[in-house]
Amino acid sequence: MIIGGGKRPVEMLQTLIKESGVDSVGYVVVLPMSSEEPDTASFYSKKQFINLGLQKVYALNFNSIDDMTPERVDSV
Repeated sequence: MIIGGGKRPVEMLQTLIKESGVDSVGYVVVLPMSSEEPDTASFYSKKQFINLGLQKVYALNFNSIDDMTPERVDSV
């Protein structure tokens, strides 16, 4: 599921987690490329999901074509 920048209300994330089924299996991938501060966006997005009980939360920042390795693209 794609959520944009800005505020992410807890209720919205709880619904997203429930509907996706990621709470029992799977993982979350944060793609912060549209942010002016991708490292900060990654940190706070990951923190918010972890605070909601998820353990497998990753951030992948594709800065250039060189970052798009087959392994990273496959994760998405």
